[in-house]
This record gives sequence, structure tokens and C-alpha cells, in this order.
Amino acid sequence: MTSLPNPAAVEAVAQAIANSGQSRGLWSNSLACHADKLRFESILKKSGHIALDCPLSGTGAQAKNRDLVVYASGDRDSIARCAELFSDFAKQSADLGAFGNGSRMKFVANHLVAIHNVATAEAMIWQKRRARSKNGGRDGRPGAGGSRMFQMRAPMMVERVYEPATMKVSTWKKDMAIIAEFADDIGCATRCLR
Repeated sequence: MTSLPNPAAVEAVAQAIANSGQSRGLWSNSLACHADKLRFESILKKSGHIALDCPLSGTGAQAKNRDLVVYASGDRDSIARCAELFSDFAKQSADLGAFGNGSRMKFVANHLVAIHNVATAEAMIWQKRRARSKNGGRDGRPGAGGSRMFQMRAPMMVERVYEPATMKVSTWKKDMAIIAEFADDIGCATRCLR
């Protein structure tokens, strides 16, 4: 499994694997832009290797608790062979079909996380302003409008405790740029990413 920081690393690792002379292997890569993933798959396929697209849903803090989800895509039999490996660090894995579908699902998930984080911050500001004139509303229970991000972030916002950090801002910016590029490619407006 690989988790590579940038397109140059994705290509360099794929070339190193392809040129290694190893017999057929199975390789999985995490979040990168769609074009980089396809390049990774193409390079490996030419040398007889199988590439899977298996980004993870969850933060570093969630990883410590094995609270991740694997969005697996690619060869079905190979994904099945990886199920035990995935269960070592994730609570769930999903076979999403054709190579690239894992990243597409990750883009959707991260887009929703971004939206829910912003919505949570706005809702908590409303709650804070309301609490000035009325006692209550600081427990952050939104009812039907709830989300996992609200459950995780609202208490942090109420207490103003943001450590330990669950993600680097640079990683978040990179992920948002990848999602925005993908959205542009499919002609989808994403105002919250701009």
C-alpha cells in the first residue's frame, strides 16, 4: 500500500515498481488527483502489476482508533484479497467497482466534510449569539440537521479546544484543490471549495 504526498511521488513510485523486476504484485494508492491515479494504474498494468484505487475516509485521529473507511475500487478479486489487510486499520471497506470509483467517492465524502464543517461553524456562531439573550443552546444538539462533523466539531467550538489537530491545513487545502479540479472536469459548481 502506498500513501504518496504529490504527483511526482505517485509517478516515481509507479516507475520504481514497474522497473523493479518483481513478479506480478498488487498495489494500492491513496488520495491523489484522478489523472495521477490513472497514470499510476497504467504504468503498473504495463509491467503486469495490478493497481487498486483505495483512498481512506477519516482523519489521523480516527486512524488511531481504527475508525476509517476504505473506498476500494479496481479488480474485484484483488479487493477481496485485501479485505483482511483493510480490517487491520479500518472499521469498514467498500468495493466500489471500477478503478477510480474509490477516489470519486472520497471526493464526495471530503466535499461533504468541508460543507458540514463550515455549516457547523456557522450554526455554532448562531448558537453563541442566541445564548447571549437566552440561556441554553450551547450543547450543540441540532436535531434533524445533525451530522458526524457537527457531533465532532461543535463541542470543540463550544470549548474552544482545537487540539490535538486532526488534519494539517496544507493537507486540507490539497484535498480541496483536487476535489475542485475534479468538479470542474465534470462541469459541477462547488461554491464552498472556492
